[in-house]
Amino acid sequence: MYKSLLVFEETKLVDELMSLTYWGKTSGFMVTDVALDALEGYIKAKNNEYDIMLIQDDLANFDNVSLIECVKKENLCKYVIMCGKEKNFDRALFGIRNNVFDYMIFPIGEEQFMDMVGRIKNEMISETNAQSSYINKAMELFKNQNKDFLFFSEKAVSWISEKSTFFPEIYKKSCNAYEELIEKIYDEYGWLDMYVSKDEMLDILDMPKDEISKYADYIRNKIDNLFNVFCELYKIVPQAQIEAAIIYILNNPETDLLQKDIAEKIYMNTSVFSTLFKTHVNEYFGVYIANVKLYRGAYLLRTSDIRISKLAELLGYKDAAYFSRLFKQKFKMTPIEYQQKNMVNILE
Repeated sequence: MYKSLLVFEETKLVDELMSLTYWGKTSGFMVTDVALDALEGYIKAKNNEYDIMLIQDDLANFDNVSLIECVKKENLCKYVIMCGKEKNFDRALFGIRNNVFDYMIFPIGEEQFMDMVGRIKNEMISETNAQSSYINKAMELFKNQNKDFLFFSEKAVSWISEKSTFFPEIYKKSCNAYEELIEKIYDEYGWLDMYVSKDEMLDILDMPKDEISKYADYIRNKIDNLFNVFCELYKIVPQAQIEAAIIYILNNPETDLLQKDIAEKIYMNTSVFSTLFKTHVNEYFGVYIANVKLYRGAYLLRTSDIRISKLAELLGYKDAAYFSRLFKQKFKMTPIEYQQKNMVNILE
């Protein structure tokens, strides 16, 4: 159910609105709260989330500022409806300047109310459909490793690129869209969880909504990093056996991953496998394996307090110093430096 806040100084106007039969299951909108002056309405809107606010058009100001101006300036509710006892040209202009959704005059009839609610729901549905379209397009581009993925993922998660238009309902929709996109990616490519975990990607959903605009670049970097890791590790190849080898490697980064063993698993001669792998992946087998293991190592360093010697051994490197040199070449810092800089406190 959509939540509504009524802000009216005259209780008889509240009673008249509440008497409309369209509230409830019929419309999907319910009256959650009522405030009897502008200050009370502001406090309720500040501390709660409402899908719509119906506000008396001649409310007394508080602190020399109108409630509608405060609601719009602080983005407390997207859909604000002014309600008056008689038509007033100046108040209508005020509503237009402040992007009020509608201006209704008492007595408000059932049909008028149904029309207003219907337009709000249609707009919400239109936004949701557009968002779903962006999510599907972003997923298609992700699979094809097309860099336009970054543009469409930002469109799907609209608050990344629209920092100035933050509303509670946009925040909720954006979080849902972001979560849906991430879930789709990890459902399709479960092995990614061993290199950039789904939990790492979804931890933004706990961010305070009043601080979300500060995290635009942070979220963009998360998506960009996930895409870059995916493109570097997953190679799109036309040869089914080579693709099967890549999938096996990505799902088993902590095993020995010898070339002859992988070739045997896909029923291919080792020499032929080596040639085809280099042709399709555009990388020597050993270089690719090292890359996979380094990304797995980076994940373990971010998410645990594992010792470097133990990590090197886990990934099949007998010489921890050699592993550290490879790691520094890849990530421009030693494993210890990386761990100290990036380790996630998994107890939080």
